[in-house]
Amino acid sequence: MANLRVQIEISKGAEKIPLNKLAPVVTDVQQFLFMLSEDLGLGVTVESWAGTDFGSSSLIFTAEKSEPVTIQQIEEFNNAFASISTEHPAPKLRRATIVQYAKIAAPIDVQEAVSFGLFPAVEDVGFGIDEMAELHGAELLPALRWIQLTKSKAAEIQAEVQANVRAYGALQGIVHSVFLGSRPPFFNLREKSTGALVKCIYGPTVYPELAAALQRMNAIIHVFGYTSTDLVDRKIEDMEVSKILLAPVLREAEFEGLFGSDRQFTGGLTTQEFINNVRDRGHQSP
Repeated sequence: MANLRVQIEISKGAEKIPLNKLAPVVTDVQQFLFMLSEDLGLGVTVESWAGTDFGSSSLIFTAEKSEPVTIQQIEEFNNAFASISTEHPAPKLRRATIVQYAKIAAPIDVQEAVSFGLFPAVEDVGFGIDEMAELHGAELLPALRWIQLTKSKAAEIQAEVQANVRAYGALQGIVHSVFLGSRPPFFNLREKSTGALVKCIYGPTVYPELAAALQRMNAIIHVFGYTSTDLVDRKIEDMEVSKILLAPVLREAEFEGLFGSDRQFTGGLTTQEFINNVRDRGHQSP
């Protein structure tokens, strides 16, 4: 097993850090580490992260997860952490976690930074950073992967997270619930391919089409309009509906009519002969 550590440095080179700046930074760092751990499936309690190896000159310390983790979990943690500053955050990260990371920079000044040093994935040797430096020399300490969070970088991340893409499209599904008294009125669509609920906002011109769709129990409908998609969470936030169409129902006679409609499909075999042939092939040993 191994220990998960992140070295944190606030306002490098500063002799003093005002407490009204220090306290919120440490609180937001702790909250971010909790949320990131949850996203990656690491166990989290109120004492899961603790500060060690405090240094002088500015504020520098190591945040260490109290519970042991595997080498693979450290690698995943480091990669997910580093991905936040890129255009493609790790899929497991919640939007709220990314927002929390950007929030860390709120109290610092424009010229300052909060730096995070990610320790490489190595087996735990039972020593702290200072003890390792004394035993082996500072030059032999594992090289850290440093990530800087400045006010400008935090603003970029927040803009990326908050940006939704608006595009015209279509959804297929079943009306799950209708909220006539809301302003604006909307209904939730159970999207057929994903099973997700999508909020569909509609106006007076669409109401008759919605009412007609509700006349048929569990009717599948096609909904057209402008969707707003959250790129971080990779989900549709809502749709401004412009049109609703009922999906046609395939009658039993029409379904039965499919059989034998293409006489060349089975290569001259009857339907039953073709089915038996396919089943026999499926049971043959590779």
